[in-house]
Amino acid sequence: IGHIPIPRIEYTDEGLDLVVENLTLQGKNLFPNIIGLEAHNYLRFSPYKGIKDESKHRFTLTFAQMQADMHQVAFYYHKKTGMAKMKDSGLADVLLGGEGLTGLD
Repeated sequence: IGHIPIPRIEYTDEGLDLVVENLTLQGKNLFPNIIGLEAHNYLRFSPYKGIKDESKHRFTLTFAQMQADMHQVAFYYHKKTGMAKMKDSGLADVLLGGEGLTGLD
C-alpha cells in the first residue's frame, strides 16, 4: 500500500477556527505492530427441556502500536476567545512514534 490521502479537516465554533490539510498516511504505518483478540464465553445448557439454555459471548479486538509520520501538513489555528487570543498557520511534520497509538473495539 502506498500513500493514503486524508481529506481536509475543518472545525469552527465561537471560540476556535482550525483547518488541517495535506494529510497523507504511509500505507506501511497503517498496520499495527500488535493485534490482540480477547474472548469471554459463557455457556449453560441442560438436557432437560424445562431448563433454558443460556450463552453469552464477548470479544475485544485491540490494535496496538500504530505509528504514523506525515510531512508538510498545512494548518491554520485561530483562538478567538479568552485572555490569550492566538492565530497561527504554517507547515508541520507530524510524528506519532515510539509505542504509537492503541485502539480498542
